[in-house]
Amino acid sequence: MVEGALGAEWLAEQERRAGRQRFPVSDAHKLYRLLQTPTDEAHAEICELALYLRTFAADHAIKSVLQDLRTEKYCSILHELAFAYRWQDSGAEVHLRPATRTGEADFGAAINGLSFIVEASAFPDEAFKEPRFRLPMIIADAQSATLGDDRRTVRMQVVINAYPSGNCEAEIRLAAVEASKQFRQAVNAPRTASFATEFCAISIEETEPDPSRNIFIEDAEGESWDICIQGVQRQIPVGTPIYNVLDHPPVAESSRIFIKFPAFERDPYRAIYRKLKREAAQLSGVAGPRVVILETKALGDVSGLDERALQDQIARVARSIPELACVWLTMREWKVGVGRHKYRSWFVPNPDSVYQLPFTFLRRCGHREWEWDHLGGEEYPARA
Repeated sequence: MVEGALGAEWLAEQERRAGRQRFPVSDAHKLYRLLQTPTDEAHAEICELALYLRTFAADHAIKSVLQDLRTEKYCSILHELAFAYRWQDSGAEVHLRPATRTGEADFGAAINGLSFIVEASAFPDEAFKEPRFRLPMIIADAQSATLGDDRRTVRMQVVINAYPSGNCEAEIRLAAVEASKQFRQAVNAPRTASFATEFCAISIEETEPDPSRNIFIEDAEGESWDICIQGVQRQIPVGTPIYNVLDHPPVAESSRIFIKFPAFERDPYRAIYRKLKREAAQLSGVAGPRVVILETKALGDVSGLDERALQDQIARVARSIPELACVWLTMREWKVGVGRHKYRSWFVPNPDSVYQLPFTFLRRCGHREWEWDHLGGEEYPARA
């Protein structure tokens, strides 16, 4: 159903792109990646999306929703559909993308005769685009390609002090290539090489191969490395699925790579304030009650944040918008026990608003989220 909605032309284009992409996991469109991933989590998300598309198939805005699903907006659109569906499932009359003075909101919902306009937005989950995800593959690829047929096992340490401006990936790759070239040309025994720039320092040394060595415990434990990569070869029988490769012991070792990244700190309170301010502004001029729902998974576990400090940041925006009934902070999680994605939510009412969501509606939302299997159409067993 999802493939049919996306269209054969889009799927064919994604397949062509995948054949040209250097790192398919990080470069591919997330929805296409899910369609190609044989895991319970991926299958559940595809089925979940199919449920939403079927539920709103007759909505006037479904064509624009499908168009946005094909873009980098996929995560935000999934969030929009997920809560439009949940509100409808909890008794609201929902329609997608009502017009506003500045464009469109995500959905409208009538509850007990009162119409709410809702903006549902997600913090960009760019884990696959982050340097911490992509650079290890780039460094390992540069080292392997430069050393080529050199059969010695190497230990490579990379300390990145700061991300270079411009093309960060190209600069780091160039440094890894240069360090590997110097190692290959070294005449000392055992061979060593080092290379440094204003943004990183790289050292390479020859080491004794030990395919069975667990570098993640024996080498990295007690040290401050962020990423460890071990290059090994494994032999598997012809026809064995590639995902079973770890069932076979390694027979050769080519490299051990250790990487340290610059310290990264993000102020979740400020991020929530700025995001909420931006989303609330999109509802400017809307007559009647408004609600903003923010998906915060990309910020980490916000349940551990200071509740008063979080409420203060939300109040900075909400107190000047009496039409803003409340803010929902949500976090999408995979629950292994039930094999479904669930949303943890923190409901923050606006004390300066004359509008409130009915308690019976909120209670039903919570009950249906945790007691009802939307995909299976039945209540979860008590043990779940």
